[in-house]
Amino acid sequence: TKEAETKLSNKREGTFLVRFSTSAPGSFTISRVNVRKSIEHLRIAHQPGHGFQIGQRVYVGLIELVESERNSEHLLYPCPDSCYQSLFME
Repeated sequence: TKEAETKLSNKREGTFLVRFSTSAPGSFTISRVNVRKSIEHLRIAHQPGHGFQIGQRVYVGLIELVESERNSEHLLYPCPDSCYQSLFME
C-alpha cells in the first residue's frame, strides 16, 4: 500500500496501478488517483475459476476489467514504473 501511494504521489488524476492485495490473499487492488487528487484503493476479489470481481461486476481477466471500468472508475493512465504498466498501455 505504501509503495503504491509513493508511486502515485504527485501523479495526475486518472493514474492507476494494479497490485496484489496486502490484506486479502489471492485478491488484487487497483490504486488510483481520483478526481479529488487523493489516492484510493479498490479491492478486486479473485477466486480461481470465478473471475475478477469489482462491486457486483465480474470479469474473466484483469485486463478486461480495467478496459471495461476505464471510464466509470477513471482508470486513464497506467502508473510509470508499475510492474504491470505494459499490460494496460494502449
